Amino acid sequence: MLTIARYSSGRRVDGLVLAAGADRMRIVFHGGNETTELTRIGDRWVTERGGLLEIEALIPVRHVSAETYTMDSVSNSENWRSGLVRTATAMA
Repeated sequence: MLTIARYSSGRRVDGLVLAAGADRMRIVFHGGNETTELTRIGDRWVTERGGLLEIEALIPVRHVSAETYTMDSVSNSENWRSGLVRTATAMA
């Protein structure tokens, strides 16, 4: 599943959801070299460092191509964005 999230500062990031539960979520964000674990406290998602994050969109995908979403391609802005656009278009 793909996601678009917004930090309390207003900065938006997109990412790939690796695992999700009722109160926890693990995401690799575009340009990141590590996964981020989010914990839901009340109606807010909180990062491991205590930052507040709002999940703006969750985009279901039928499958994730390992070729498109490897850590190397996630760090490559062009590959990440084109994969996100292709997936979102296919789901429309």
